[in-house]
Amino acid sequence: AAAGPSMAHEPKISYWLQEVAAVAERNLGDVDRAIGAWRKLEDLGFGVDQARETQKRLLLREKRWEGLAQLLAREAEAAPDVGKRIEVLRRLARHYQEKLAANEKAVETYRLILSLEPADEAAFRAVVDVFEAEHNWPALAELLRSHVAVVAPTEQVTLLRRLAGLYAEQLARPQDATWAAQEILRRVPGDKDAYFRLEDNLEAAGELPRLADVLVEHAATVPPADRSALLARAARITQDDLEQPAVAAPLWEQVLALSPYDPASLFALAKIYTELGRAADLARILEL
Repeated sequence: AAAGPSMAHEPKISYWLQEVAAVAERNLGDVDRAIGAWRKLEDLGFGVDQARETQKRLLLREKRWEGLAQLLAREAEAAPDVGKRIEVLRRLARHYQEKLAANEKAVETYRLILSLEPADEAAFRAVVDVFEAEHNWPALAELLRSHVAVVAPTEQVTLLRRLAGLYAEQLARPQDATWAAQEILRRVPGDKDAYFRLEDNLEAAGELPRLADVLVEHAATVPPADRSALLARAARITQDDLEQPAVAAPLWEQVLALSPYDPASLFALAKIYTELGRAADLARILEL
């Protein structure tokens, strides 16, 4: 048996189905039968464009939003090229949102667009808006992180700043927040906000050795007036928390060089040099 009607029978079958659709709609008021006839034409591949457009007209008129969504999905699947497919998928996604309040399906459709064109900003923004409205922070973070690789460097920094905030504040994931801050610094060396966020994240994660190193690194990027506070913090962590007085001493010496006669530096150095038995250094500090 043949799989379907032969091309030779196309005019006859097409004419007959169009007549059925016309009579059903105009004479009988049977919209279901009319839509069914046009759907049959679409499935057979006879006058597909006309069949789809007529179905759209009827589905719109009857406000059959689910049926219209199914039609748009079929149209997208059969699109002749990626550009046309994206155009139809965009209409389908908006339809899910506006007529069916089906945000999950809308997001799925927008993500399909992004799989075809990763840099599609409209689809990206639409998904971001849905996740923000739903407070779906894990999904938003995943989306932002995946999008970093497909945008320009300046936009990458903007996304990474948002990610750093999400990880630290909404998701309580200090390690991921640390990653985001480090990625910002890789792109914008010396970025003040990124350093402060990185330091906060390392402290929250209890990564004190790394925190001390970052404070010293940060100090090298700021003016002398701001440097002593960062070095003093690194020195205190190294001396008190890490219990490495010999490593802390040079840091306190740098603070003292920036702020001569600083009481905290003098006291810390006197204590360290006493513990280490460094009499000459102790005498030098006591003479200041």
